[in-house]
Amino acid sequence: MKMMKKKDLKKNSSAMKRNRLGNTDIFVTPIGLGVLTIGNTQLDLPLEEGAEIVRYAYEKGINLFDTAQYYETYPYIREAFKDIDMSYDNPDRPIIASKSLDHTYEDMEKAILECLEELGLERIDIFKCHEVRQEPDWSDRAGAWQCLIDYKKKGVVGAIGVSTHHVDITEMMADIPECDIVFPLINYAGLGIRKGAGPGTAEEMEAAIRKCLEAGKGVFAMKAFGGGNLTDTYMKSLNYVRDLGCHSIMKSTISSDMPKGSSRRIISRRRGTRKSTSTRVTASHATRASSAVRTRLSMSTTAAAPTLITTSA
Repeated sequence: MKMMKKKDLKKNSSAMKRNRLGNTDIFVTPIGLGVLTIGNTQLDLPLEEGAEIVRYAYEKGINLFDTAQYYETYPYIREAFKDIDMSYDNPDRPIIASKSLDHTYEDMEKAILECLEELGLERIDIFKCHEVRQEPDWSDRAGAWQCLIDYKKKGVVGAIGVSTHHVDITEMMADIPECDIVFPLINYAGLGIRKGAGPGTAEEMEAAIRKCLEAGKGVFAMKAFGGGNLTDTYMKSLNYVRDLGCHSIMKSTISSDMPKGSSRRIISRRRGTRKSTSTRVTASHATRASSAVRTRLSMSTTAAAPTLITTSA
């Protein structure tokens, strides 16, 4: 694949409309790319193949890329954008959002600095507390949250927030003035939505998201396809989340395109514990999967355009 050149940035950046993320000064495309699946928790693609997928998304006009400390995908992003001007004053740079599961101030600080070092950045656009669950999980992360607040004040982080599968946490964020960004799980079937210690409904999450939007929070959504279970209703799934008013929908790099018979590596990094429970995906599977990913991204940025994406004149 041809490498994106710096001089091509302006032409590429006009390919897709951008939405302002709530009250922040960050503008993102209606579709973003979640990079979890290219890394060693799932496909474990070779560096250049994974980076090629990230570059391909950017070449198609996507400017929002979501990652996390425990995904271990920073090297792919750095490789993908190594020839792009990533300075914070460049309005056409890719917008990168990361997050950490850490609970303490010290560990969150390490996570932020690790992110900056591995991506080769001086500032990160968005950093979040990762996968916040029902109380007391939020209260237990008071130290980590204070670290995010402090690093935003220092100008090292542009905007702060949380990712969550929980209705109650999403609703709570609307009333927390320091929270800029909410990254909730939402799909029309309600798959994976939680409330307290039990399941939640799509209707409950809809109401929580609307509360966040009314409060001026930037909202980008995860699992619009229910973890790959709703890809048969592709446009219905996209339009449902779009119509809620979410500023962007994160498109995972892999869903039902995962080659049959390929193994996944599952890594747990809760409170510093990391466990690997399976073998690597073979090179053949990785090549087939990366091709399928490009096809899916093309569908997101071309076939979906009439209803989801407004192209500029």
